Amino acid sequence: MTGTDPAQVRAVLAAGLSWLYDTVQPHGAIVSHHGVFRILGERSYRFIPANITNPGGLPVVVCAVARPHFDENNQWRLTNPIDGPAEIDAFAALLAELGPPVVDRWNGQEGCTSGSLQLGRRAHPTLLAAVDTYHAGCLEHPQHSVFCRCGWYQAGTALSVDPVWPVEVAADAA
Repeated sequence: MTGTDPAQVRAVLAAGLSWLYDTVQPHGAIVSHHGVFRILGERSYRFIPANITNPGGLPVVVCAVARPHFDENNQWRLTNPIDGPAEIDAFAALLAELGPPVVDRWNGQEGCTSGSLQLGRRAHPTLLAAVDTYHAGCLEHPQHSVFCRCGWYQAGTALSVDPVWPVEVAADAA
C-alpha cells in the first residue's frame, strides 16, 4: 500500500469485497478462477473467488507489486518489493475492517512481489457457479474445454458482472 492514498486503497478493497460477496452473477455467466484485479499506484489488488488448491474454496485477496522494477546491476534484486510483514499486516487489518476475517496468509515477506490473504467466508454462490461454469468448459465441444472458439466463452463472459470500481482509481486499471 506504499505511497498510495489509504482512502483509495479502502475504496478498491470495498469494491472488490462487494463483488466477491454481494454481486449476483446471472445464470450462464463465466468468471475465470483468476478473478479480477485493480492497479492502484505501485500495487495490484486481485480478488480471487475461491482458492482452488484449498478444499474449503475460500476467496483470496492478493496485494502485489504492480510493475516490478529490478536493480540494473543485479537483475535478481527487486527495487520496489512488498514492504514485508508490516505492509501485509496493514492490508489484512484493512480487509478485516471491511469484511470477513482473514484466516490464512502466505508470501508477503521482505523482498516478495506479493502477499495473499484467504478470507473466512465463501464468495457469493452465483459467483462460485460462474467459476464452476468456467472450469466445466464448453459443453458442446468438451475437447476444447475453456479454449473453445465457438463463442461460448465470449457469451458467458459478456454476461458476467464486474466490480463497480471507484471512479478516482479507474484510470489506473490495467
